Amino acid sequence: MKNMADKVTTAAAYTTSGATFLAGSMSLNEWLAVGGFILAIATFIVNIHFQRKRDRREERMSQMRWSPANESDNPDPQL
Repeated sequence: MKNMADKVTTAAAYTTSGATFLAGSMSLNEWLAVGGFILAIATFIVNIHFQRKRDRREERMSQMRWSPANESDNPDPQL
């Protein structure tokens, strides 16, 4: 039975080995391409988020503008 220190050091060794393999498997240009791709996706997601917020805000403004006026707001009782 392994003790806790052996489990931690084994996990750290495998993690470091895997990270070293991944870092060395691609050139700097490939890493920059992957980073650019990730930033493009993040930008797309943030843009969609704020577009949806703007659409909801404009929809609420439109509903407020086109909804019938409340009777208490109308000073003329005939309207």
